[in-house]
Parts: sequence; C-alpha cells; structure tokens
Amino acid sequence: MNVKKYILAVLAIGVSCFFVWPWLESNDYNSKREQELNTPAATVWKYTNDVGNIVSRIPEIANVQLLDSTATSLKFKATTHSGQWLVLQSVLTSDTTRDLNFLNSSFGYTGTWHYTIRDMGNDQCKIFVIEKSHLKNFWLKLLLLIAGRDILVEEEIRGIQWMAKEDQ
Repeated sequence: MNVKKYILAVLAIGVSCFFVWPWLESNDYNSKREQELNTPAATVWKYTNDVGNIVSRIPEIANVQLLDSTATSLKFKATTHSGQWLVLQSVLTSDTTRDLNFLNSSFGYTGTWHYTIRDMGNDQCKIFVIEKSHLKNFWLKLLLLIAGRDILVEEEIRGIQWMAKEDQ
C-alpha cells in the first residue's frame, strides 16, 4: 500500500470514529465542580438567584421571560440570539442551596444543576455546582465532547466570577 492510500485510510477511520463517538457516549451526564471565590457568599448568591442577570452573565441568552413564580421558585424561559430556548425552574432548597431544573429545551437538554454556596469568611466563599443532565441532540453532544463535557458548568462558574468582580 502506498503512503497516500495509507494516509487516506487513516483519515477515513479517524473521521468515522469522530462521528460514531457521540453515539457510543451515554446521554446521561454527572459532574461536580467547586471553586473558591474572593467574593462574599451573599454577592454570589445574589447573582446565582437573579434570573434578570442571566442576559448579562450569559452572552448567548437574548432574553428571559418569567412564566411562573412562588415564594421559593421561579419558572422561566430563556431564549438565545439564534432562537433556541430553554424552560427552567429555579428552586431554593435551603438558605445556601438551590436547584436549577432544565425542564425542556429546543435542543434536547434536560436535567438539574444543584448549587451550594459556603461562606468561608474574609469576603470569600466556595461554590459547588453538581450537574445531572440528559442530552439527546447528536450535534450538541459532539460539540460538548470536543469542547470538554464540563464546559457548561465551567462557563457558569466563570460567569459568576465575572459578575462578582463587576460588583466590587
């Protein structure tokens, strides 16, 4: 076999594996991230519970529409600039924890993110984010496999850090 055919065969196998990979991966995903922040816990709590700041914290989100609210929960729809949407429900589960439930989306993402914020004193805190999600969309799954499956939670923590710095 000459070198050209060998290179083409390796490329064909590589591309085939690249597109088979998402089908082999589970649709369910669990992740836990924690981050120490040089910001008071109250400031971080304010940003993680303020639905109105999602537009300024997450550049992909164009608008947020409140669908329902109670004393401990908010149900809302977030729409991206490209017209994709998510229906979410934020539920306060205690003074330091809340669940963000991804109820439905136009791109097949559902699940729960559980937030815990611990005050460490001296204007510092630690945030824990646990993701338990389900993803049905092949192309988004492929994109997340390339970018790193934890990228969504990592970007959320980066957004919280950025907003907290802006507040200081």
